[in-house]
Amino acid sequence: MQSDSLQEITDRMLIAELTNLEIPLIDSLYAKNDSSLSIFYSTLRLNNLRILAESGSHEAQTILGKLYEEGNYVGKNTLLAAEYYIRATILDSPRAAFLLWQLLRQKNFYNLLNDAIEFADPTAQFVWYGLKKLGYDNRLNEKDAIELLEKAAAQKHVAAVIELGFNYYFGKYIKQDKSKGLELLKLAESFNSVEASVRIAASKVFESNFTTELNDEINKLIKAENNGSLLAQFTLAHCYENGIGVKKNLPNAVKFYREAAQRGNQFAYEQLKRLYDSLRPKTETFNVDGK
Repeated sequence: MQSDSLQEITDRMLIAELTNLEIPLIDSLYAKNDSSLSIFYSTLRLNNLRILAESGSHEAQTILGKLYEEGNYVGKNTLLAAEYYIRATILDSPRAAFLLWQLLRQKNFYNLLNDAIEFADPTAQFVWYGLKKLGYDNRLNEKDAIELLEKAAAQKHVAAVIELGFNYYFGKYIKQDKSKGLELLKLAESFNSVEASVRIAASKVFESNFTTELNDEINKLIKAENNGSLLAQFTLAHCYENGIGVKKNLPNAVKFYREAAQRGNQFAYEQLKRLYDSLRPKTETFNVDGK
């Protein structure tokens, strides 16, 4: 759990991390060097921010969470703020993790959450599940958390449908059923979810061999990566490293792994470390930590 002594996360930090992404849509935000989230008080800029968030940019998701927490321009919605922070934290955002922790400490947060649960609000159901998943609150057991997620998904809450599909696909909390997982992801995709499309494409990539035809999947990943998708970024790195769907290109693989790792993704960091270790000369001069 975070400490009270941690440095405050400012608007300038959140904006800088978003604008540091080298993606075309960033230029339309005109946000470089700004220090206030008020720059997003515009229909066009807010819509572009949502495009980035729904593509899988945890930087954009974190900013949306902060906007809904503060309530300026978009209207205050504490539970929606928590949802965006949770989604961003699942994607390894350290900023969102701390902001979520601060949000939970607000006096009326749990009263608001419990009241919304009583009315079967799907956002509240997803948030309770998310707090359990991330270890912020252990009052729910895994069975109850999954039941809440299933109830939210049954109400076509897109983030819940995606998360439930992920759980089935990988056997997280429930018995693994890849077919059921893909079925749920395709349902979310039918709701125009870019994140669901990326997850489906990624599942095909990671289970493919060198001869599998993946043109459609690669095109989806490239488009999503251009809109800030962290999942698409490290999936493309895997493609370039192994020559899956694209011509093998280690410099491209390193580039995508490094960019994803710099954004906080642990999987990309481990893969980047593995690549560097494999390329390091096996002499005493380059020996690291006695390995």
